[in-house]
Order: sequence, then structure tokens, then C-alpha cells
Amino acid sequence: MKKPLSKCFAYNLFVLVFLGVMFLGSAQTYAQTTVAGKVSDDAGVLPGVNVIVEGTTIGSVTDFDGNYSISVPENENVLVFSYIGYTKQSVSIDGRTQIDVTMSEDAQGLSEVVVVGYGTQRKADLTGSIGSIGAADIVSKPITSPDQALAGTISGVNITNRSGDPGSPISVNIRGVGTPGVNDPLWVIDGVPIVQTTNITVNTSSTTDSNPLAGLNANDIESIDVLKDAASTAIYGARAANGVIIVTTKRGKRGDARVTYDGYSSFASIRNTIDVLDVDQYIDVQGQLGTDLSQFRGQPYVDWQDLMFKSGFVQNHNVSVSGGSEKATYFISGGYLDQEGIERAQGFARYSFKANSDIQVGDRLKFGESILISQTDRQVQSEPGIFAGFNSASNAPYYQPYGDGPLGYNLINQETVGEGSATNYLYNTDDRFTTTNIQTRKVLANFYGELNIIEGLKARTSLGVDYNVGVGDYFTSALPALNGGAGSSLLVSERPIELTLTTAATLQYDKTFGDGDHNVGALFGFEQTKFRYDKQRLQGRDLFNENFAATGSTVAGANEADLWTLQG
Repeated sequence: MKKPLSKCFAYNLFVLVFLGVMFLGSAQTYAQTTVAGKVSDDAGVLPGVNVIVEGTTIGSVTDFDGNYSISVPENENVLVFSYIGYTKQSVSIDGRTQIDVTMSEDAQGLSEVVVVGYGTQRKADLTGSIGSIGAADIVSKPITSPDQALAGTISGVNITNRSGDPGSPISVNIRGVGTPGVNDPLWVIDGVPIVQTTNITVNTSSTTDSNPLAGLNANDIESIDVLKDAASTAIYGARAANGVIIVTTKRGKRGDARVTYDGYSSFASIRNTIDVLDVDQYIDVQGQLGTDLSQFRGQPYVDWQDLMFKSGFVQNHNVSVSGGSEKATYFISGGYLDQEGIERAQGFARYSFKANSDIQVGDRLKFGESILISQTDRQVQSEPGIFAGFNSASNAPYYQPYGDGPLGYNLINQETVGEGSATNYLYNTDDRFTTTNIQTRKVLANFYGELNIIEGLKARTSLGVDYNVGVGDYFTSALPALNGGAGSSLLVSERPIELTLTTAATLQYDKTFGDGDHNVGALFGFEQTKFRYDKQRLQGRDLFNENFAATGSTVAGANEADLWTLQG
């Protein structure tokens, strides 16, 4: 009698559980409401509009006829409609199952002003291809120069690092390869065209490129506008064959003085390393190839990649003061950036000062200036040095870096390497053995004056100055070579100086008639750019005293100069 009762009880329990699950599922189903409708604008239906239940990940997209349908949980009451170029809308459901929405164009976005050549235009009036990024997008990135801000932000613009050294130049390519041999665009900072030629040959066999934009603090930038096509760049002539990038720095605004500080600190490190053989594996492989390295079996494994790379500390500090009245505004800032490299003998530091002001005299005259003073210091790692490190990592895992050799390092000989091949990366990059330092001082200024002749007619004249002084030194001491051979001290010193003077005069007419439906604009102008470049280079060996630049013999000396004028 107990078994049938037990079976009956189990059966009844199963039925109750099943009905309970069905009831809960049914309750869950009826707890959702389906809302449908159509989305359109003044011209007709809008396909591809995003429809999302606010505060959730539940969403839908309108079809080709502008229709949508979405399931809304019982406790949610707001739908969010968004579409590129249109103002986002939030609509309350309030028990409705049919909601039609009319989207309106984002007038604020279309009214944004971008810099185009010697003037500005609203986005809605643009006919050429132009990309823009603002201050908020720029300061959100931990960058050392404004060219890095373009990475991944504007379509058709490709960014490539020329080397891994902090503060090294960036290659910017706009819409593919331009002119043969030269693909860099023209940079214009506060109306001053930048001539990028500051290259310093501080080694005997290679040239170290300097970044002429590294002296500009990214926190001082208001906007970056990229002119991509011929229609947009035509006003700059042949210099704009590879595109134009216009950088506009921040200016003061009317109001009480505002003091702002921002900064950050971080660490940079290498993400991945290469897999290499340990000591015994390497000895076994070399033995199969006919090289006997059995005497090093049991030696501690040397992780050369761990010795090569480190965590680089980065700190950035900026202070600015801005404000003004109806007749005068100002913006003043100072910045300091220090970035350690992830390799030994790498580093970058920048000290910058920026001052902009605008002064209104009466109703017709306005003048002002934009001044940048900066200094950058770079410690550069040579390519042979890093290649030497990878050579040690892959070819000599048993080679111990420290010993009784020069500066406490191991030399390369039969006892330390045997029949294998290696090099001591730590010795090659020790500051006491060899070092490469580059310093660049920059003054970039633009002075302007504007006169409103009559309503709609304005004359403007400006003088731009770009002055750069570079100092590059490459030093190798007289310490013995890695193979124990006699060393010879070497000092290479180079001093390039650049001066660019740009004068411009424009006459601009801009008049709107009627109710704003008709506009007439014209621009007449003349610009002249003078460029002078002088460089001195000395190379000497066998220094009498390595603490002073006095050499026993001058191996080579060279002077270089360049002078040209461009006007039109």
C-alpha cells in the first residue's frame, strides 16, 4: 500500500511543479509589452534608426520603411531613438503600443565651425572632404604630440610610428600615397605652416628624425581639422598635395579668471615577448648542428627580454589660466611631460609655455598673438642596440651578462660564449659606454591684426615665426669592445638651426542677405614664406678627457645650408 501512495505523491508533485513553471513562464511572457511604430523626418521615413529601451540592452532597428517593433519589460517606460546627424529623442511609453516619432536634424552639429585654409565654415556649408576632432577627444588620449591624436579618429587617415622611441616622429598618410618620396601632409599651427626638416645625424651611420610637433602640448589644442581632398586643400597650392592638417590652439573667453590643472601618471610596458629555448634545449639543438656547447650545461637561464624591457613611468602636468573682458581675452598655460621608455637608454621630456591673447580696439580694430615656447629632450636607443638584445635572447640563453669585465659586465670570449654567438645588450646601452641625446628648442609665434572696413568687408595681416634650434650628441667611450679589443672614444655633435617667416595679407567679404537664404563670400590674399636652414656637424676621436669635448683628432666636419622663398 505504501508504494502506490509514494508513486501517486510523486506524480502529483511533478504535475504541480510543471504547472508552476508554466505559470511563471506565462507570467513572464505577459509581463512584456510590444511597442511598434514608424520613424521619419521632414523628408520621409528613416531606415536604420536605433531604438533602445532606456537603461537596458534591449534594442531594435527600423527597417527600410521606417517601421520598428520592440518588446518592453513591464517596469520600463522610456524608448530612446538615435540616428547619426539627428538629435537623440527619449519618448515615454505611458501604456501606448503604437508610437510614431519624427526625428529632427542636429542643428548644433551642422552649425559647428571648422577651419578651412584662411577662414572658417559651418559644417553644413562644406563641399570638400574635411575631418575634425575637438579638445575633448584630444586630451582623453595619453599622447606626446598632436599627430598621435589622429590615430583611429578620422576616416582615411593612417598613422604609423617610425620608431618606438618616446617623442619620435609619426608618419601621417591621408587617403593613400601622394607625391613620390614624400607623403607627409602640410601642418599649419595657428596659421603658421610648419616645415618638417629637423633631422639630426648624430651617429656615424644613421639619421635620427626629430618630431617638429613634439614641442606642442596636446592640452593647449582646441581643434584639429584635416583637409583631405583637392577642393579643400587647393588654397595652399603644391604644398598641400598630401593633404593639410590645421591645428588651432585654445584662446581666452570672456569671464572671470579660471585656473585649471590636469595631469596623470601611468606605466607603459611591453605586451608580449617571444618564446625562446632554455639553456639545455639550446645546447641540444646546437649539438645536432655540430656545435659543442656542453660546457655550459647547467648554467642559469638568462631572460634577456626581461633585461631589455622595463616598465616606463609617465607623468604629465598642465596648468592654465584664462579669462577676459569684452575688449580683451587671454589664455596662458604651462606644461611638463616626462616619459620613460620601455627600453634602457630611452626617454622623452617636454617643457612648454603657451600664451594667446585677443584685444579689441574700438569697433573696427582687433589684434592679438599666439606664442609657444618649448624644449624637448630625447634619449634615443639605436637600432643596433635593440637588435643586439634580441640576438642575445635567441642565440645565447646561457651567456651571463655580469662579470669581471668593463663596468662589471661580461666580455665575449671562449670562456663566456664558447663556439656560440652573442652580444651584451646591457653593455652596449650603458650610459657610461655610449649615449645619444637630442635637444630641441622651439619658438612658434603668430601676430595678427584685423580691420573691419565696412560691414562684411574685413582686412587681415599676420606675421608667423617658427624658430627651431637642435642639439644632437652621440658619444662612445674608450672602454674595451665586447670582444676585449681596444676601444676608441668618439664624439659626434650636430647643431641644426631653422627659421621660417610667414607673412600673409587677406581681404575677405562675407555678406548675408534677406532672411539668411542668400550669402555672398569672397577671399583675396597674398602669402610669402621664407625658410633658412643651417647645420654644423663635427666628429672627433680620441678625446683627451671624456668629461670635456676636446679631441685628439677631428675625423670629419661638415656644414649644410638651405634657403628658399615661396610666395603666392
